[in-house]
Order: sequence, then structure tokens, then C-alpha cells
Amino acid sequence: MSQTSGQARSGQEAATDSDRRNSQCRQVDPDQHPGRQKIARVGDKPAITTCPQQIDLRNGILLSDTPGLLWPVLDDMPGACRLAASGAIGDNAFDTIEVGLTSASYLAERYPAMLMQRYKLKEIPQKQLQIVETIGRKRGCLVSGGDIDLHRAAELLLRDLRAGKLGRVSLERPAETNSAFDRGVEPIPDNSPEV
Repeated sequence: MSQTSGQARSGQEAATDSDRRNSQCRQVDPDQHPGRQKIARVGDKPAITTCPQQIDLRNGILLSDTPGLLWPVLDDMPGACRLAASGAIGDNAFDTIEVGLTSASYLAERYPAMLMQRYKLKEIPQKQLQIVETIGRKRGCLVSGGDIDLHRAAELLLRDLRAGKLGRVSLERPAETNSAFDRGVEPIPDNSPEV
């Protein structure tokens, strides 16, 4: 008997798992789930919405949530950098330091007051690298020897940008062709000793 009930239980568990997966891909009716608060999964990361969903808001509005598509190869490097800075591209798909440096330069050009206020800067350095290093120094992104951890400092800047902690920022303006995103990263000087 225990063997039969164990088999039945595993079959029920499998059906329940299948129902959970399928419930994400069909029309959701709030009346079917009266005690639940969450109807659709949301998040600020790519690939949260994996299949089309329709949610009846019961006020005459039917909300459709569909997965977004991102072209597999981005030849438009300024556009790709903007997408990476906004968080639309996964963190493992781009160089954090490069995007952080370019974003710092763009923010210094377009939103200097926001940078100064957020990171308590008296003035904004002229070079991308100096901006990120200053932010890293102010926020304690240091490694042994007092050197700045550029990766951590760039991550911190991008995290603040994505979370809106700098304020309302637009990474693109109509007919703009010569922004920091279009120019890219300035060469980083190699300060390592010659061997």
C-alpha cells in the first residue's frame, strides 16, 4: 500500500509542477486566485517573462505581458552600451568596466549635478577613469595597497544608475550622435612597471 500511495503522490507532485509551469503561460483570471496578491512575475532582469500572459484587471482593461526580444548580435556598439548600462543586457554579456567608464562620462556630460550630489563630489574629473576612480574612492571600493577596484566601482555606478539613485536619467536623446556612448571608452593608461 505504501508503494502505491508513494507512486500516487509522485504523480500528483508532477501534475502540480506541470500546472505551475502552465499557469505562467495562460490567461490569468484573478477570480480563480482570490487570496493571491501576485498574478504575474516581474523583475528588472532580462528573461523574467518567458511566455505571453494576459491579465484581466476587471476594469475593462486586459493587460498583455509578452517576452521582449533582443537581437542576438548587436553591431551598434553605442546602442549595446546603452542597453548594458540600463540593465537590459545580462551582466555576463558585457565588460562592466567599459560600460561603467562610458556611463560615467555620459553622466558627467549630461547630468553633472546628479553625479556631484549622489557621490558628494566638489568637482567632476575630466577623464572617464578619474570619475570612476573618484567614485570608487568615495564609496570604499579599495583593494590592498589603497588602490581602487575599478570593477567594483563601475558596478556600484551602474547599480545606482539602474536603481534610479542618481535621479531620472535618459541615456539617449533624439538626433544625438556625439555622446559618450558614441565615442566609447578612452584609452586607460598602463601604470604597471616595465619588466
